[in-house]
Amino acid sequence: MSFTARDADITPPVVTGCPPGVTVTVNVGETGGIARWTEPTATDNSGASPARDRSHPPGSIFSVGTTRVTYTFTDASQNSATCSFNVVVSTGNYKLFYAYFTTRLNEIKNSV
Repeated sequence: MSFTARDADITPPVVTGCPPGVTVTVNVGETGGIARWTEPTATDNSGASPARDRSHPPGSIFSVGTTRVTYTFTDASQNSATCSFNVVVSTGNYKLFYAYFTTRLNEIKNSV
């Protein structure tokens, strides 16, 4: 009886293109916005494409605040690599909005 020894794959996939973060500014009064990004990819030493799992796809609606987005890539040997970044949704500057609104209101009053 003979056996062929195989080296176990302990090398995780290599992730490329992980966004550094995404910032979305929404209008005053809005509670969320759509965030878009280019999705990261991964390669594996086996040559096969690793499976991808993600917490949120691009184009998702995010509430005002900070949300962590995570991608996990897993190869056939169950080695995994992760890419995480924050999506930050904030409202526009209230002072600028107020100044614009006040200016427009005065223009309307003066034109009547």
